[in-house]
Order: sequence, then structure tokens, then C-alpha cells
Amino acid sequence: MIRKNISLIGVTFALLALLSAFSIINVRTRSEGGAPSVSVDVEGIPLTLGDWNGESAGLLGAMELNVLRLDRYIKRNYSRASDNASVYLYLGYWSKQTGDYQAAKHSPLVCFPSNGWRIYDIESVSVPQPTGNSALPSARLIGEVNGETYVTYFWFFTGERIYTQDYQAMLLSSLETLLSGRSDGGIVELVAPIRKDLPRAEAVKFAQNQIEDLLNEFGPAYRKAVHLD
Repeated sequence: MIRKNISLIGVTFALLALLSAFSIINVRTRSEGGAPSVSVDVEGIPLTLGDWNGESAGLLGAMELNVLRLDRYIKRNYSRASDNASVYLYLGYWSKQTGDYQAAKHSPLVCFPSNGWRIYDIESVSVPQPTGNSALPSARLIGEVNGETYVTYFWFFTGERIYTQDYQAMLLSSLETLLSGRSDGGIVELVAPIRKDLPRAEAVKFAQNQIEDLLNEFGPAYRKAVHLD
């Protein structure tokens, strides 16, 4: 029994030493200040995506910027003339996630209610992508605010991984840094209104289809911008 315990302790120390060495190697490959060695360009995601046309949805306020301390972000309204579709897109990015400055700390499940939203009907979905690209995992929720109802798709990305649960992103961000040498990441939110001129189930389906249609075009550009593939 003693020999087995000594053996297990030896294996444990060996693994810890290996992980430490691997971590040091990865840290050395990162650019100065802990920023990713890749060039992330979320602003470069096109305004025109297929038959969707985007325009700026304005800037974050001074208070929001002070709380979030984002390195980059985009806020856009995308519309499609053929069926009067409209989707709001937000992408927030940190070049180094740490402490309160990380995507999982600003989940819609926390931030929406604090801004007056009532949230319900939450589930995980997988959005098919064009041939050659893996499906995008996403969390989907329905929420009400100021008398209007919306469908929201969102996910977190940490280094080279996507997470749909905030606890996953928080727990695994350190592991991702260790494995890929990247501590950067962010959050993506896509929001579409639920129309009042349609039956409820049909209106929800229409809003979901809007978001997923945009994601068909947005997905490849997003993956390229944040170097997920």
C-alpha cells in the first residue's frame, strides 16, 4: 500500500511538472502583456453578409465601457429586405480574460435581468453551418423587456473553444490558456424580435429562423476573425 501511494505521488508530481513546463512554453509564445499571438479583428467582420446588410447600432456608453473594459467590440443591426427580417448583433472581446473582465462574468442570464428583462425558455441549440464548417453551439433564450419579446442566441468563446454555459467558460478558461496559450475570448449575442402580428409559435419560429439564417453567413466570418479554426 505504501509503495502504491509513493508511486501515485510520483506520477502526480511528474504530471504537474509536465503541465508546468507546457504552461511555461505556451506563456513564452504569447505576445507581451498576455495578449494572444494571433491577430483578432472583430471589426473586420463584413457589414454585408450574403443578403444581409448591417449598420452600426451605436457605441457602448461610458459606464458600460468602464465596467466591461473590452479591448474590441461591435454592435450592429443586420436587416434583410426580402422578408423584413432584423437581427441585432453584439460581440465583445477581451485580449486577455482575467478577474471580472471575462465573457462568462457578463452572461445574458445575469446582465439581462439586471436591465429589466424577464427571461424564460432557455435551452442549448446547435446551428448548422455551410459545408466544411462544424455547427455552432449556442444557448437560446426568450425574454421580455419594455413590453417587447425577443429571441436571443448567445455563446462564449475562450481561446479556441466555444461554450454555451457560463460556468463552463469560467472553469475551463484556465485550461484553455494552458492548452492553447491563449487567454483571450469574448461573447456573441444575436437578438431578434418576436412579431406581434403572427401567432406566438409561428412568431418564435420566424425569429429563430432569422437568427440562424444570419448565422449561416456570420459563422465563417466570425471563425476567421477570432481564429477558431
